[in-house]
Amino acid sequence: MVAANEKTPWQGRGRLENLVAELNRQRETKLDFVADARNLMVVAGEKELVLAPADAIGQEWLPASGLRISDNALPQFGNRLDPDIPTKFLRELTAKRTGTASTLVNDLFQSEPKRHFIRCLDGKVRACLSNSYRVLDNYDLAFAALDVARANDGEVIEASLSDKHMRLKFTTRAIWDAVNEKDGGTGNHEWIGRTGWGGSDNTDLPGGQGTVHPLVTISNSETGHGGLRVQLGILRRICVNSAIIEDVQARIHLGDKLETGIYTEETLAADSKAIMLKCRDAIKAAFTKERFAALIAKVQGAADDKVARPREALENIVTVGGLTDAANDAILEYFLGDYDRNRYGLAQAVSRYAQDVDDPDEAFAVEELAGKVMVGAVALA
Repeated sequence: MVAANEKTPWQGRGRLENLVAELNRQRETKLDFVADARNLMVVAGEKELVLAPADAIGQEWLPASGLRISDNALPQFGNRLDPDIPTKFLRELTAKRTGTASTLVNDLFQSEPKRHFIRCLDGKVRACLSNSYRVLDNYDLAFAALDVARANDGEVIEASLSDKHMRLKFTTRAIWDAVNEKDGGTGNHEWIGRTGWGGSDNTDLPGGQGTVHPLVTISNSETGHGGLRVQLGILRRICVNSAIIEDVQARIHLGDKLETGIYTEETLAADSKAIMLKCRDAIKAAFTKERFAALIAKVQGAADDKVARPREALENIVTVGGLTDAANDAILEYFLGDYDRNRYGLAQAVSRYAQDVDDPDEAFAVEELAGKVMVGAVALA
């Protein structure tokens, strides 16, 4: 785990201080600009494509040697061309015929006067987006969400960051309910320890072993991989199992078209203020007893829905979630060894597996899958 005061890039799943330190570091190295495609060119690197200035105007934004186009940004370049280049083909062409790929992309890139919003970080291009893309800055969003959560007795249980997404998970101990259960695991203690939440402490369970609290998950992408999302779910207190059940706020990052030039964080933050306010309202609404009661009503029946054929049920869940055979084996082991033989227990086993997943985007997808199992959105036979 990277210490919070280090200037080393951090990604993964961890504590709030890890995320804050990384977002502070990124503010010192990121570069955002809007440019006409004709002022830029795509050239071949070492089995990769490089975005470079095509003229003196392009040199206002990019170094003469250019910046490497990241793996996540490469499909975006292909998608913004006319005709667009399919992602799989572009990736293979770049790896095997880099010169051919650069010629193809560059010819199409410069063939029409289209403005592109280019986002750069740590000496590479991390996104190529429409100049109508409205930036919701991770740093500003994180602190806005944190302020409103704390004002409503909320606390952070996990912060995560990947090349594509930032996520914050909040809960509140002030609101709780209980789901009837006989058996239930106590979670991955190593992972729980890394979150700093202390979920394995059994002395604070107002509803007994089945105590659950509301879970609010804030997701954002600065690179065009989905919009802002505020989602609601439940958190099983004793093991910190998370299940994401429904969206309460979703917003695509589209706004007015941006003119050419470099855009400072102040300019971009001002443009997104209205959306930030709606996000704060969504978080506040999620931390109400009435909202949580409505959510619990959706999952109460899961404890009464017996799972007669666990292997067959899990096979369908794995197929829906696109999980691996190893994930199937782990979830089955958790279910048969630690949880009640009902749909609620199976959902908790899926959620328990998410604690073993290091990749934050994959773990999030598993927690969404757990929520779908819990409310009966995935057939068990």
